[in-house]
Amino acid sequence: MQQVRIHAARAMIERDQHDLAHITRACGFYDQSQFGKVFKRFAGMTQAQYRGKMSARGDNA
Repeated sequence: MQQVRIHAARAMIERDQHDLAHITRACGFYDQSQFGKVFKRFAGMTQAQYRGKMSARGDNA
C-alpha cells in the first residue's frame, strides 16, 4: 500500500506545485515525518531532492 501512495506522491510532485504538506495528506500519510521516511526508502532521495531533480529535468527539455 505504501508503494502505491509513494507512486501517487511522485506523480503529484512531478506535475503539480503543491506544497509537501498537501501531498502528504492527499496521499494518505499521517504526517510529513512519516511521509519523508517512506518516500526516501522507496525513491532513494528526499521529496525536496526529487522535486529538484524533476524540475531540472523539465528545464533541460
